[in-house]
Amino acid sequence: MKTVSLHLAGRKYTMQTSLSPESVSRMEKNINENLALLQMKHPSSDLIDILVFSLIEKWEQLVTLEKELEEQRLNKEKIRLKLRKLSSQIEEKLKELTASQ
Repeated sequence: MKTVSLHLAGRKYTMQTSLSPESVSRMEKNINENLALLQMKHPSSDLIDILVFSLIEKWEQLVTLEKELEEQRLNKEKIRLKLRKLSSQIEEKLKELTASQ
């Protein structure tokens, strides 16, 4: 872990991270762009409100990604079961074919 400084919404924040400098830079840029968009969308809102809106958006994205990940895990398990069944069927057919020779 290393200590990095971020400039977000006109303020400097120091944090510990294992992210690469490129990732930290991308994160800082993304957060600032997102906050600027939200400030344009909600011009009468103060910085705390904007940060809360941003937090809600990120939470929604996280929930969506978790749902997609779970669906992929379930699909992976279905495929694994189908492959096992096919493998068993192939083995049975091979036994039949070799036994009849």
